[in-house]
Amino acid sequence: MHNLIGAACRRTAGLAAGVILCGGIAGGVLLTPGTALADTAVATTTAITGTSQSPDPAGTTLTVQVSVTPASGTTWPAGTVKVSDTAGDSCTLTLAQDGSHAVGVGTCAITGLAGGFYQLTASYAGSSAFGSSVSDRDGVFIKHRHADLVTSLNCTSKVFSGKNGACKLSVTNAGSFPAPDVTAQVNLPPQLRALHCNSFRGPDWWNHGCTISGNTASENFATLKPGQTRTLTVVFAAKTSHARWGWHHLHKIIVKVTGSAASAQDRDRFGGPGSHSTAYVTIIPRGWWWAS
Repeated sequence: MHNLIGAACRRTAGLAAGVILCGGIAGGVLLTPGTALADTAVATTTAITGTSQSPDPAGTTLTVQVSVTPASGTTWPAGTVKVSDTAGDSCTLTLAQDGSHAVGVGTCAITGLAGGFYQLTASYAGSSAFGSSVSDRDGVFIKHRHADLVTSLNCTSKVFSGKNGACKLSVTNAGSFPAPDVTAQVNLPPQLRALHCNSFRGPDWWNHGCTISGNTASENFATLKPGQTRTLTVVFAAKTSHARWGWHHLHKIIVKVTGSAASAQDRDRFGGPGSHSTAYVTIIPRGWWWAS
């Protein structure tokens, strides 16, 4: 019987798969081709292949293109890549095959970036078949995006002393980028007393968020989108000439009104420049009915 078991042991030892019976004990061991060696993940190289910039409401959107290339083989690497910058911003993309090539590619976007220099890193997470990899840092400069504010000031051209008139300041963002935190002001001379102000925000409603301090009407317009216009109107009273200033009550005078608007970007640049406009009002003494 011992010889029979030994013979069985010799006969099965040369098989690729079988049952080995030795020493009177039966043990099942499945041997399949390739299992003697552990699988090895294919090495990869991750690279940032390009960037592009576009405006967004909070600053600039940076779109990043990434590729992951295997060291060998004809299969493209699947999985995800995380793109991050030195400021802590990031985005994640899912790889797709680059045409018929054995390369994985994808894009993702980081939004709301301020102007300045950023270093980018792309990190491929890897998969069961492909090893992870990290790109060398790529530097990119985000341009400072400044809006182009344009103002226009229109006032009642002639007003009798003691009567009311109005000045309207129009503020337009003529640039291609949003103008954040826009503040508008209308400054009246001493001869015109500010009474109240309104600002027009839409086609059918008024906003009473403007304020008058001294003889200046002002309001914050928040963000002006490219092409958007907002207006600020202040109503004034023309003071009587002879009671206030001592000049002859038959003499008319011309006074200057100034209007201005600036965004947060303008104020960050050492207080300016913003946009400025002027208008002139002729104050006519009472009794000059022919001058109207």
